[in-house]
Amino acid sequence: MNRILAVAAPVVLFGIIFIALSALWVPAQSGPLRTFLEVIRDVGIALVIVGILSLPIEYYFRRRTERDAAILREEISKDVFHAALGYVFPEKIYDQVKAHVLEQPFLRKDYKITVSVEPCEHANCMKTTLTLEFELHRLSDQLPLFKLQAILEREDLPGIADTARFLGLKVESETRDNIESYTQAQLEQFLDDSEPPLISLRKDVDMGRHECLRILIRGEQYQPMRNFSMWLMTCMTENLTVFYSVPDNLEVQGFPNHPSKRLFNRVDEGRSHKYEIIGGLLPFQGITVSWKPRAGQVQGVDEEQQEEV
Repeated sequence: MNRILAVAAPVVLFGIIFIALSALWVPAQSGPLRTFLEVIRDVGIALVIVGILSLPIEYYFRRRTERDAAILREEISKDVFHAALGYVFPEKIYDQVKAHVLEQPFLRKDYKITVSVEPCEHANCMKTTLTLEFELHRLSDQLPLFKLQAILEREDLPGIADTARFLGLKVESETRDNIESYTQAQLEQFLDDSEPPLISLRKDVDMGRHECLRILIRGEQYQPMRNFSMWLMTCMTENLTVFYSVPDNLEVQGFPNHPSKRLFNRVDEGRSHKYEIIGGLLPFQGITVSWKPRAGQVQGVDEEQQEEV
């Protein structure tokens, strides 16, 4: 539209000038000069008409071209899958791959989750402090706003009024001098507790073209002596590492929510536990970590309950 407007505007302007000049001079002229000025007037009228009509015509053809290009890209994508796999990719599955992978303009890298578990003053519960940090990369010109979201669950624990809260948020750009930092009180504007027992932190993060951000989120939870956390990704991610530090009386287990078990590594050393997936993760893939009292500390759970956890 900008290109055609740059052409149409001068055309209309010249047409108006021709009409105005001929209107001023035609009445006072006769003979061949009058005929020439009348021709100039008619040319001016034609230029105005062409300039005005070119705008909707160009808009129509541009939209049609964009639609045809989108259809062509869709067909090419399907042909690529067919060529790579050797068979026609199921359409309903392809639609999900397209929506959750191919059309996602953001990538998270080196996602690190650090969780410290320690006893609290109330019986049969633990206090956990957590830090989430990752690099966020914008891959395309689509969707300049990244919808940042983190979720904590408020447990129903006797004697504790607020069992989950966000403590801080920092967004730092690696390509421009810009740091956004929010305290616990300032985060209130971004919190959503409309779906209890969940409390969500939601914030739109503006990103420049091919920009890289470092994002850090801090939170705190009170959780039962037996608990599990599913750290699942909401967008494409490269590399996920989960660190747990727990008291001696807790037993910790971690396992991948990922089809490629060979990408999963674990290191359990005393009170420190490290679980990681070195490779690519798609939405809803990640790592689950559970803990429970060691045998002899608190009455345990039976095998069926363990499988459900």
